[in-house]
Amino acid sequence: MPDPGEPLTLQGGIHGAQRKGRWKVPPKIVAYGGMGGVRIDFTQAECRLREIQVEVDTQMSGVQIVVPVGWKADTDALDLGFGGLKDKTVGERLPGTPVLRITGTCGMGGVHIRHPNFRERRRQRKELSR
Repeated sequence: MPDPGEPLTLQGGIHGAQRKGRWKVPPKIVAYGGMGGVRIDFTQAECRLREIQVEVDTQMSGVQIVVPVGWKADTDALDLGFGGLKDKTVGERLPGTPVLRITGTCGMGGVHIRHPNFRERRRQRKELSR
């Protein structure tokens, strides 16, 4: 388990990298997309923080971020580059939920922020009913 002061670093490389399921969110996350991309899924993560710094360098394949409904993503400091930004989140930030401060460069792969899709929500419901 990394020191809480150290950032979580995800490097996509050729095969990609992801963080999903149950995990504890550190104050800072660094994601390098590489050729395989990076996926960060916060839907089942344990997070007691009010703000999370996410630094991205999407490179070729990009970074995908999945957030629960009510979380907010602040992308004002993000350099859009060629890949750009797709933010498909909706609604206002709910009280007590964190803000993701996303910085860095989109490169060619881009950054995609969204809520869980139907299949992911269905899988979560099945896991909770066990």
